[in-house]
This record gives sequence, C-alpha cells and structure tokens, in this order.
Amino acid sequence: MDYECSYICPNEGSVAMDAIADERRLLRQIAGGDKTAFKGIYDHYWDDLYNLALPFLKSTETAQDVTQEVFLKLWAKRDSLPGITDFNAYIFIMLRNEVVTALRRKNRGALHYDRYRRSLPADFLASQPMDLKELEALVREAILRLPPPQDLFIDLTRNQGLSHEEIAQKLGISKKTVSNTLTKALSNIRKYLRDHGA
Repeated sequence: MDYECSYICPNEGSVAMDAIADERRLLRQIAGGDKTAFKGIYDHYWDDLYNLALPFLKSTETAQDVTQEVFLKLWAKRDSLPGITDFNAYIFIMLRNEVVTALRRKNRGALHYDRYRRSLPADFLASQPMDLKELEALVREAILRLPPPQDLFIDLTRNQGLSHEEIAQKLGISKKTVSNTLTKALSNIRKYLRDHGA
C-alpha cells in the first residue's frame, strides 16, 4: 500500500468496492463532473468513514461534519482522481487528516474557553445561582447581540478555535486590531451577563 494509514484505516476488505464494478471508471466520471458517480462513492464510503471518525471525535455532530468535509474536498479535487492508484487508502488518509484537524481545533477551542473563563472576575462563576445551561444560553444571547465585527471575531475564536494571529492572517488585519476587538466583545458579553443577573 502506498499510503500509511494503518492506525485509522479499517481492514482493506471492509470497504472493498464489491458494489461498484469499475472504480477507475467511476473516478474518471467524477473527474468529469458526474454527480451520479460521485453519489455512488459517497453512499459506499459514508458509513465507514463516519464510523471510523466517531470514536476519535466522541461527537456525532463533529464526526458527521468531518465526514462531510472529506467529500467536499474530494469533489473540489475531483480533477486529480483519475491519477489515484489506491482510492481506498486515499479517502481514508483524507479522513485521518480531517480528524487530526478537528482534534486540533477542539483543543484550541478548549484553550480559548479556558482563557475566557480566566478573564472573568474571580468571584464571577462561584457566585452564580443559575445552572450551566442557563448561563450558556445567556452567553449565546449576548454573542448574538454583539455588533460587527465583534460577533465574527468571537465566532472565529469560540467556534472555530482560531488564535488571534490566525484571525489576523485570515482577515488581513493586524493582531492588535483582533485583540482590541475581542477585548471589547468580551467586555460587552460580561456587561450583558451582569445586566441579566448572571
């Protein structure tokens, strides 16, 4: 096998293309934009990819997103498919890469959440009578009320796990602008929580 995927790829027999007569023909058809051929690959591999991603990600939603991302990238790179000699290995390596990316993003998100918690006043969480679900709902409301671009920056840090530097690069702005905007956003969120009894 040309690819190293032993720790995240199932046994070769488990995804044998018994139901698809000519894999190479299908890949050529997909390269030509044939959506029916693509659906054949999609239907054949979806369950195997999802079931392999799930134990690593421990979230059905994230596993679905990661599996979907594999197929989105596969379609985007369809011109290169006829040159692939071992498609089974190729698609599982794509999955492995997406799983690794998702785990890194999750770890970055946890780090940013921890930073956010540390930015709150020392007695803030300890003195709160409301339960965690109520607090999370209130935080969501506060974020929805943020003006642009504060709402975008919070989304990029909170949901996508991007660092200040990554946001600056992505948007073509200075890191200082990102930091100042996020400081204002967090201040607005804290004010909203205080005003609503949190």
